[in-house]
Order: sequence, then structure tokens, then C-alpha cells
Amino acid sequence: MRTHPVTALARSVPALALIACLVVACTGDPVAQVTDLRAIVPMSDDAPDDLRYAGRLSGPADLEAFRGDPEGREAMRAAGFRSAWTSLFASPDLLAFFTLSEPNTDPPEDARLVTASAVLFADADGATSALATFEEEATDGMRDPLRGLEPVPGGFALAGARGGQPVTATGSVAGEIVVLVQTQGSVPPATADAMLAGMHDAAITETAS
Repeated sequence: MRTHPVTALARSVPALALIACLVVACTGDPVAQVTDLRAIVPMSDDAPDDLRYAGRLSGPADLEAFRGDPEGREAMRAAGFRSAWTSLFASPDLLAFFTLSEPNTDPPEDARLVTASAVLFADADGATSALATFEEEATDGMRDPLRGLEPVPGGFALAGARGGQPVTATGSVAGEIVVLVQTQGSVPPATADAMLAGMHDAAITETAS
């Protein structure tokens, strides 16, 4: 059986392990309330410069798909997880790797990847608890993590390295929705900051509607 391309990439580049959990989840079936979450995450028209939207690796996820690991799944269940939606943007060489590479091969050294996720919880308390979990997970395996000025008050912003590649992770909470942006490779920090701020504003609009 052919290994899922994102899973193969995560195995060869530890920095993408958490991202792979999110992206592989997007092959799941549609779940309740994903229409609202889809309105929050960036789509093909919002692709950052020189990156392409990976439609086949983007989409909705239920809990089983969103978190493959039992411990993470239990943490999300305890926080009141309802549904998630993730959009993936990748450099052209990385998209080619996803599609054409042989199993267990290494990805391009200069690959760039951005994932943007909106995650719905039962209430604001659960979302706030989950945000702390996501922040803790983002630092796992990150070399020399630095905390920056969060793009949204009450959120988090981290920068460091994994597997010799620069990585960033940002997140915030708006009501019962957590929004997350993670990058791998030479992606300008301003790209993630602007994406998260836009998602946060969209999440506020959705929770107010």
C-alpha cells in the first residue's frame, strides 16, 4: 500500500509531524458545521506568493481523522471538539513530491509549506483549553523556540527549527473557534501573521452570526 504523501514527508522531516496530522485528517468525510469553518480558512484565491493551494489535501475532518494519536484525540474530546477544516499551501516542488514521489523518499530541501486550520469546540472554555494544548504541541521538538509578539491578543506566536528547517506556529481563539497557522521552510513570518489575523477576524464574524 502506498504511504500517504504527507505522512511520508512527516517521517522524513520531523518538523512536519504535527502538520501531517492536520493534513491527513482532511481526507475524512464532511462533518457537521464545516461550512462555517470553510468560510474562515484561506482558500485557493488566498494562496501566499509562490505557493499553491493543495485542494486534494485540504478539507474537513472529524475527531478520528483530525487526531490520529489516542492521547491527542482524548485531549481534543475533553475540550469539546466538534469539527475542523484545514487548508494547505505548498511550493510547487513540494506538491510534485506529494504526487509523484516514491514511498519513504526525502522531500525537496527547500520545500515550503503553510497550513491554516479552523477548529470548532463546544464552547469558548473548551476552545481556550485547546489553544493551550496546541501551543504546547507546537513547541514539541522545536529547536530554540522563540516567542514573538502574537498577531492577535491572547494568542501565541512561536518560531524555531525542526529537522534543519525554519518553522513557525501561531494560534488564537475567537469564541468557540481556534484558528492556527503553521509554516515550514523559508516562509516570511508576515505571511503567517497576516493569515492568522484574517482568520481570527473571520472567526469572530462567524461566532457573532
